[in-house]
Amino acid sequence: MCDAGRMAQTVCPLVSAEDRARLEAIVADRNSPQKHVWRARIMLLTADGLGTVEIMRRTDKSKTCVWRWQERFMQAGVAGLLRDKTRRSRIPRLAADVAERVVALATAAGMAVTNVAQPALLAPLAAGANVGTLIVLNGAGQQIDSAPLVTLAPVPTGGLFTQMLDDLRLWL
Repeated sequence: MCDAGRMAQTVCPLVSAEDRARLEAIVADRNSPQKHVWRARIMLLTADGLGTVEIMRRTDKSKTCVWRWQERFMQAGVAGLLRDKTRRSRIPRLAADVAERVVALATAAGMAVTNVAQPALLAPLAAGANVGTLIVLNGAGQQIDSAPLVTLAPVPTGGLFTQMLDDLRLWL
């Protein structure tokens, strides 16, 4: 039950006994990530009928933060508090002209670059993911050997440049 008195109440999440028990368990568990603990505390304080300003004071979080997690709880329940939404990578993709310059430099150094345009080369890549084929050429431009290229470690962000660095680490 939401009773904000004379103040405007735009969010009124209903917390069931089961949800309250889960939220209290998250707060009580010493192994819970702190971000889950304060999200659960926001919802417990909301369920207790405290206003946004009091919740902000007790949790040391901003008004928009309190509102965001109240809204997420109403949309997805306790599970929504325990996961972060996916976001765009903060590292932008390489522009087409930059990618072409990287390929040109690799080719000029005697490396053959294959599979550059395939979306599978864009991050994220799992460790051991096949990202192409290394072709070794002799001075006359004839192929003398080839080998599959795989990532040595997971690549969470990045693009062609990150993949090329990973490929080069195979040979260093």
